[in-house]
Amino acid sequence: MNWIELHTNTRYSDVLSFIEPNQMVSACARHGCQAVAITDRNTVQAYLSAEQEAAKRGIALIYGLTIDCMDRDDRYAVTLLARNLKGRDQIFDLVKLLKENEASFGRCVTRQQIEEHRDGLLMGASAMDGQLVRAIQLRRSNTVIKKAALRYDYIELPLEPYDVSAQLCRVAMECRIPVCAVQNATLEEYCDSAQHHAYCAIAHFWGKQEEAACYMPPEEIAESFRELYILPEEQPVIQQALEDGPKQIISMIEPMPSLGELLREGRLRRHKIEVEKLREDAAQKLEQQYGQAVDQAVRERLNWELEQVDRAGAAGTIRLLREIRAALADEGRYMLIAGTWNSSFLLYLLGITNIDPLPKSLSDSGYGLCPVSLFCTGDNLLSIEIRVSADSVSIVKERLASLCGGEMVEVCPTDRRVEDDELLTEIMDRYFQEWCNPEEQKALREDGSFFWRITHEANEVQLHGAMPLLCWMPDTEHLPTTRRQDDLQIELELECWNIDVPHIRLLSSAVLEALEACERKTGVRSKSIPLDSPDVFRAIVSGPPEEELAGIDAACLLAGSRKTKRFSEMCDALNVHDVGSLCRALSLNHGTGIWIDNQDKLYQEGRIIAEQIITCREDVYRYLTARGASPEETTSFMNVVRRGKIKGRDFTGTERTLLKRCKAEEWFIAVCQKVEYLFPESHSIAYAILMIRLVWYVLHYPDVTESLMIDAAMQLLQE
Repeated sequence: MNWIELHTNTRYSDVLSFIEPNQMVSACARHGCQAVAITDRNTVQAYLSAEQEAAKRGIALIYGLTIDCMDRDDRYAVTLLARNLKGRDQIFDLVKLLKENEASFGRCVTRQQIEEHRDGLLMGASAMDGQLVRAIQLRRSNTVIKKAALRYDYIELPLEPYDVSAQLCRVAMECRIPVCAVQNATLEEYCDSAQHHAYCAIAHFWGKQEEAACYMPPEEIAESFRELYILPEEQPVIQQALEDGPKQIISMIEPMPSLGELLREGRLRRHKIEVEKLREDAAQKLEQQYGQAVDQAVRERLNWELEQVDRAGAAGTIRLLREIRAALADEGRYMLIAGTWNSSFLLYLLGITNIDPLPKSLSDSGYGLCPVSLFCTGDNLLSIEIRVSADSVSIVKERLASLCGGEMVEVCPTDRRVEDDELLTEIMDRYFQEWCNPEEQKALREDGSFFWRITHEANEVQLHGAMPLLCWMPDTEHLPTTRRQDDLQIELELECWNIDVPHIRLLSSAVLEALEACERKTGVRSKSIPLDSPDVFRAIVSGPPEEELAGIDAACLLAGSRKTKRFSEMCDALNVHDVGSLCRALSLNHGTGIWIDNQDKLYQEGRIIAEQIITCREDVYRYLTARGASPEETTSFMNVVRRGKIKGRDFTGTERTLLKRCKAEEWFIAVCQKVEYLFPESHSIAYAILMIRLVWYVLHYPDVTESLMIDAAMQLLQE
């Protein structure tokens, strides 16, 4: 049957639900549904995720919202479906009003506000907490109920409770209003016992009225309706609720561009402008730094990176990086770009990073970083993670708001995770005492999935402000945005970690806070600190510290690697004596399944020398490229190794053919089979430079920096 799922609740809904948006859409597609409506209570956060899954599964998506409403007589829920683009905009306007109307009893809009936004919307009488359901439960007169019903475009019909639904059938028939069968699923289709118990425990603790309900396939829910409603006067209404009513509703839904399409089109238009300006700026910077006689290899490297940026549509991302770097430099602050961006010559040329990735043969200040991790993986280059000191977060936001105005929005992800052990214990103990027998208690206490669900779902939805996402939207006219009352920041009411526009994850950094504090305390700019001081490297590679945290150890810890016996062994094996070798040690230390019970034994047995040790993902690339593999082949192989995929599944036929053609040595093959994760070298080199500078401060100004380092490191350990 061509079922249309007209009411859903995902994990973002104010209604407690364990279902992710993609799971809901996937379940509907799997069972042959014609369309699915996303109607979360008081939120539209699931839209983008649902869009992506719907496009992948080939199922129609209906944009909806169930919203808390209040009039002079009652407070109830109303379900809204967007008929067209205007209707979707109306939904977004109502979401904004929810925030403006927030009161002590919760968020809601007035019925008058809904009526003022009816254009482009279908309004449904909600099956859960709806006006008609509440009127029936409160024993309002038939006249009152029918008068209320006539203001709706359709009536949602739940399977149960029977007495309420039976009366809804009569009202729909007498008023000749379309009726649509719905389910209020809040658990996945194949939900296990532990998941069900976790839902009940959370619901009981927070006083939620809704019952746990697993998603039912269309055939199953249709059969349940027909079995329950068997009276002659009910059957025509049930037939309409299962087929005719939903078809009537879907026929009124007009095609409209997805939010993702609107953002993508706008971003591409902006990219064309930004990429041309970027090419001009890069050519000017190249001439300023190298003059007219630019080495052909340098010019080719720059042109290749510009082509990759154009391919990835990432010119806007680089514009944001330039603005952030300029804003922080004006205030004497620093930033740390995460991942593999430090391998970009373009970013170095534009002054965004201070790390010259070129080999020494092309640049005296170069480090010879391999660019493949950034530009050859095919990864989306629109997303970037930046770490700054806590005091610098406001500087970044103000600069971007000034640059982009109303197009720079912040997404604060929702987080239900419970960090309070006492609260977790209270939730579980109360549920065990009131609802579970001893056998059930024992089983649940031993079931890790029950504890995981309580930990990750038991909190009321909160904003997790530690990791805001700043997005440069090409157009906010058709988006749910609200402006905070206390500042100029604009918030986007969508969860969008994979959004197709330039966006920045902004994190605070303890190591940068320590670096900036050292500058203030000593008056010495970190950029003036030499990176080749033998004393610094001797301090770093010396044996592990005593039990009590000391200044040098604290500095190393802040820069990402605490001095341990294992780290000392790595430093010794790699002969750490300069930035490059320290970078290799840090990469090796951050990898998983790469040293202990892998290369450490090969090295100790003399089967490999220090120069052969695989420390980072780029080492895999270099090894195969040197043996004749193409960039495409080596990139593909590097990616499966760095993620540990080979350990889980062994080599494919194509991979074995590549290794054989390259005459890969047995030790290399054995190492790749054990890797679980490989760190990027360009990320390590940034931390290597930070470590050198922090240790230098401790060595030369111990009185004013050692306690500072220890306090910062202790706070980091506690977090």
